[in-house]
Amino acid sequence: MEQDPESAAELEEFPVLSDPSSIELLPEHEGTNASRFAIMATLGAGAPRLDDGEPAVVTPSNVERFGIDPELAYLVERRRGFDSSFAEAVYLLETFAGIWSPEEVRYGAFRALNEDHQIAARLPLLAAGLSSPLERESATAASALRNSVAPIPQDAAVSDQWRGWPYRFMDRRIDTYRLGGPAMLRSVEDEDGTPDAPLPWEGDEWRNYCTYWLRDAFTEGDPSSVLAALHFLAAIRTDLALRSADPIVRELGRAATFSGADGGDDDPQDGTAGPQERSRGPVSTMVHGTWGWKGNWWYPGGDFHGYVQQGHRPDLYDDGQEFSWSGAYSKKQRHLGGQRFGRWARSAGGAGGLGTVFGHSYGGEIVARAVNAGTLIDEVVLLSAPIHGPHRQMVGQVRRVLDVRLDFDIVLTAACAGQRLPPASNIIEHRIARSFWSHAATHNPTVWRSEGIAVAIGL
Repeated sequence: MEQDPESAAELEEFPVLSDPSSIELLPEHEGTNASRFAIMATLGAGAPRLDDGEPAVVTPSNVERFGIDPELAYLVERRRGFDSSFAEAVYLLETFAGIWSPEEVRYGAFRALNEDHQIAARLPLLAAGLSSPLERESATAASALRNSVAPIPQDAAVSDQWRGWPYRFMDRRIDTYRLGGPAMLRSVEDEDGTPDAPLPWEGDEWRNYCTYWLRDAFTEGDPSSVLAALHFLAAIRTDLALRSADPIVRELGRAATFSGADGGDDDPQDGTAGPQERSRGPVSTMVHGTWGWKGNWWYPGGDFHGYVQQGHRPDLYDDGQEFSWSGAYSKKQRHLGGQRFGRWARSAGGAGGLGTVFGHSYGGEIVARAVNAGTLIDEVVLLSAPIHGPHRQMVGQVRRVLDVRLDFDIVLTAACAGQRLPPASNIIEHRIARSFWSHAATHNPTVWRSEGIAVAIGL
């Protein structure tokens, strides 16, 4: 049977360069370079931290793996409390504006980061990545920019000439891409998440277009105008990514809306003081993540559902009224999803609660919110879950948490979303070392079989 494009994308790997000092603009380097652009988001001043100051997004070993000095991750902590985005824009103007060439800037900024520990060089590196003609590189850089560069305040001192610049930009974009504006770029998708009318990628045109407008912004010599230009270019690039024929590019574009800033600690919820004594419930289930309702992996007949039900949890729910939530990216929708999942769990699981609940990506937060509100669940399996306050609160209220994730998740990294739970005796963590492009690889049964994940976590 022919494999569907989404499942094939989940299995696509990229090689990590053996020479970590190279950042050349070559297709075979795209996976490593895109990973570096994602890591740049984690060097922003707002990146989440564990209680001991360790970065919560990436491990130092992963930073080093992609040729970046891991000490940079700790230098970020020392510079908190100032407007890093503005300072980085000043650095970009002073160092690179006069010689702006995306290829030259990527080399110069990468050297400044590693050799001089100049953290402000991350913004020029992201700007160079945004201008890349390689589709996945530029989509990653765009999401990293949107998640780690502070928005421009409305009262910022933007030059008069550039206050209306987005409209000038849009006029030119109509000529170049024959498209009418960001709202029209957003994807209209089929049931499986594929765009109805995917846009072809024109890499050289995008590079020229991006370079033209950045040089135009640089002529003002105004950091706020430069930041405004980068924000708007990144927004256009992620909108284009959502219309790509490449499912990996669509995932990378969606990382722009995965920002950890929206997922922080919530108002205290009513919950139990600790794990309650209970036998494993008679019903297990799966909860999809953001946009996940468009896939078929999580409901009866889906590949991961079948794999788990046949080999590990025969009690997996298949009675025809599966739980689903909107999948929209907002804290409000996750809050509503948690409430509704709690009601579903009480109906499906009865007084004994639920047994094992698998939650992919933000589906893990839906599960955590339900637990924190009093829903009885024996064990939770997190699959590539961004870690926020509800997850930390949940840990002490279930028997165990099985945390399965990619050792380096390029989507969550570009989103600057936490990927590490604080240590606890009831947490079993399994990290997949292979470098998959897709954030969805953790619910692919082929990956589970080849990596021996079920045995490793004692499922």
